[in-house]
Amino acid sequence: MYSKKFYDSKIKPVVLSEIERLGGPGPIDAGTRLTITKRVTQELYDKEDDEVKEEVLLELERSKENSEKETTDPKARRQR
Repeated sequence: MYSKKFYDSKIKPVVLSEIERLGGPGPIDAGTRLTITKRVTQELYDKEDDEVKEEVLLELERSKENSEKETTDPKARRQR
C-alpha cells in the first residue's frame, strides 16, 4: 500500500537515481530494477514518521475489508 500511494512522488525518483548510479554503460535488467525498487521502498518506509505509517495501515485495513466484503457478498461480485 505504501508503494502504491507514494511510488510516483517518493519512491520513483530515488529508484531512478540509484539505477543511474549503478547502471553503467548498458540498460539494467528487470530483476535488478525490481530488487532496487523493493530495497528503496523498504528504506523509505522505515524512515517515514508514525503518522504516515498509520495512514498506510489504515488504508491497508480498509482495502482488506473491501476485498473480504467482495468475496463474501454475492451482489458485490456481480456488480463488477
